[in-house]
Amino acid sequence: MDKLKINLFGMFEARAQGVPLRLPTRRVELILALLALSPDKAISRSYLATLLWPEQEAAQARGSLRQALFRLRGALGADHEAALEATTGWVKLRREAITLDTDAMAEDNASSDAVPDGIPLDGLSGFEPEIEELIDTARADLRRQLCAWHAAAATRAEAEHRYVDLEGHARRQLALEPYDEAALRDLMNALWRQGRRNSALSVFRQTSRRIREDLSVSVETETSSLYAEIRGSGELRDEDETQSDQAAMREELKTAEIEPAVLAESGTSPSTTENNEDGPVHLRHLAVIHVRSERLRIALRDPDPESADAASRRAVHDISLVVDREGGEIIGHAGHQLSAVFGARRPDESPALSAALAGFEIAGLDCAVGIHAGASLVGTQSGTFPLVLLAQALSAAAVAGEVRITAEVEASCHGAFEFAEADAVPGEDGTKGAATWRIRREKSARSGFDIRKARGLSNFCGRKEELTVLADVATMGGSRVAVIIGAAGIGKSRLAHEFLNHHEPQTLLRVQFARSGPGGGLSCFAGMLRFLLDIDPERKSPPLSELLPPDLFPPEISGKIAPALGSILGQADQERSWLDLSRGHRFQALADVLLTVMEAFAGSNCVLLVEDAHWADEEAELLLERLVLSLGVASPMLIITRRPGKAESWLGQEHVKALTLRPLAMDDAAGLLETLDLPSSTQATILERSEGVPLFLEELLRAAVSDKTLLNTAEDVTDRLSHIPVGLRGILSFRIDALPGPARRGSGGGSGAGCRAVRRSSHRAQQPQGRRL
Repeated sequence: MDKLKINLFGMFEARAQGVPLRLPTRRVELILALLALSPDKAISRSYLATLLWPEQEAAQARGSLRQALFRLRGALGADHEAALEATTGWVKLRREAITLDTDAMAEDNASSDAVPDGIPLDGLSGFEPEIEELIDTARADLRRQLCAWHAAAATRAEAEHRYVDLEGHARRQLALEPYDEAALRDLMNALWRQGRRNSALSVFRQTSRRIREDLSVSVETETSSLYAEIRGSGELRDEDETQSDQAAMREELKTAEIEPAVLAESGTSPSTTENNEDGPVHLRHLAVIHVRSERLRIALRDPDPESADAASRRAVHDISLVVDREGGEIIGHAGHQLSAVFGARRPDESPALSAALAGFEIAGLDCAVGIHAGASLVGTQSGTFPLVLLAQALSAAAVAGEVRITAEVEASCHGAFEFAEADAVPGEDGTKGAATWRIRREKSARSGFDIRKARGLSNFCGRKEELTVLADVATMGGSRVAVIIGAAGIGKSRLAHEFLNHHEPQTLLRVQFARSGPGGGLSCFAGMLRFLLDIDPERKSPPLSELLPPDLFPPEISGKIAPALGSILGQADQERSWLDLSRGHRFQALADVLLTVMEAFAGSNCVLLVEDAHWADEEAELLLERLVLSLGVASPMLIITRRPGKAESWLGQEHVKALTLRPLAMDDAAGLLETLDLPSSTQATILERSEGVPLFLEELLRAAVSDKTLLNTAEDVTDRLSHIPVGLRGILSFRIDALPGPARRGSGGGSGAGCRAVRRSSHRAQQPQGRRL
């Protein structure tokens, strides 16, 4: 007959024939646990009764104990009730009738798999203080026993040069006792002997930092000496250290829990699980940035562990801030190198542009940066990550302060940067590899329309009725607001700027919202104020009293608007009276000061263009609402562009005119093609695929002019995704991610197979869409 098995580590439980026993009450469970902690040792009935039922009289407590033991026998069943031995004076478990999970620790040669793991007596809690103290003491004793076994096993593993086993024992010791420096030294030694020098140094920095912060003490001299020995071992050359860090990062990317993760580039077909609980596996257009930080390299070479840790944390923090602000996330860190992905956790219409903006800023932190973009899988972790590998190669070819990018990134960032062609990345067999570029400088344009404008816009066609409506709004008396509503790429900004070219206002003010704009939504209005007040953004703002000309703003007026003005400009010191105002009164004051300054410096022949209002945060939305409702006769005309979605209450105001843009009519779309020397079949393909969406028309036209084969419709094309212009892949991927799970699974497969499948699924998400994109 099988013995009764009792597990003291992990969730406390008893098993009969492999099946967990259902113990009727928590007191019964506690009795079994107390007996199992000292098997074959009798425990006094009086002691148990007093311990478990302290509030009862002695006779009543002994009666409760008898009832509990009766129920325990019943739970053990006929096969195992003999394991419980009881007399009128004491109770115990027969050692020969039970098996404990701690029995394996009595064997010197037991395997690690046979030794228990987890928190001792997990789940036993919520009892009286005296019982809790007893359980805590038992937990500590069990933990010491397990640590002692692992320490002895680690000593044997080190003597026999089994460094993989040594690493396992050391990690389990540290999981039980996070401040055990002997285990830390074993782990450092095991990693070092396996050739993982950077991992050994990293685990030292992490653990020593935890010891300093939690215990307010420094690590032992023996531990610091081992760190110095490992750090100085071999004095790796820069290229050797880079290769070591990249290898360590590849291991980290394979084993880390990254969700979603960079998995495989388009064209690969790793096995995936369609019904993954964390979300379906699907293709998404991503960008990956790889960074080699000179500051971090120098910090890690500091002989003082504490100084090295502090400096390295600062360097990583500075890089992480930039990555987070542009919507990316760090996915790997080893030595002086880091990798980040854009467009994975948070979908991005142009992940390559986000990565380039982040990379250009990070390069100014004494970093060499490589960026690559392409279609990758997200959802379930995999061991393949070619996007990261190519970004690593680009970073290795760059020098500190330089950004190297691939053709995919360069095509997505035209207009945002100036580029210079660089040497191609060598292939693995020594042949010429992928073409690369260097980013020379950033242009002032950051919005999607500004970038397309810098690349060169096609002729403006159609939208005559919409232009007429905008002109009518401009000539209205009183308040004037026009809201241009439409999906991404439908031509909202193009229509607004075309109207401004005809209307020619005396002053044009712009407020541009972004998906991850720094500083919050209110900071977008600060740039407009600095322009009107002639404040140099590179210098510290002068006192508020000096910003407003006294001839336009007498002291009694400037004193009233100064708090609101300082709030928009981000000046920290605010008067108590301003902070005591209700939220509604504060935002009304902010709207009033904006209108007052605009009317004073720009007048009514001015247009305030607020672009991409759908990205505004809650505070900016409230301020925008107050602006719309507070406009007067002397106020500027307000033009707002936004995507469909939330219907604002102020859209129903009499002075607000909403224009919802639709795709261009076929005749208007065809007008864009008349000036180009393209075959009629190519023109027909462009018109069919674009469905009158101006952005799609422009990108397909540009692609058709530069590559005559891109719009090939042959059915035997292997990689359909490559036949979508680079400038459109991010926005199509973004729209696919807006679909429900089942539709996204279908479109993800379609993205890899051909362009048509992308359109069929994404068409449901947001009109209009390219029919065959």
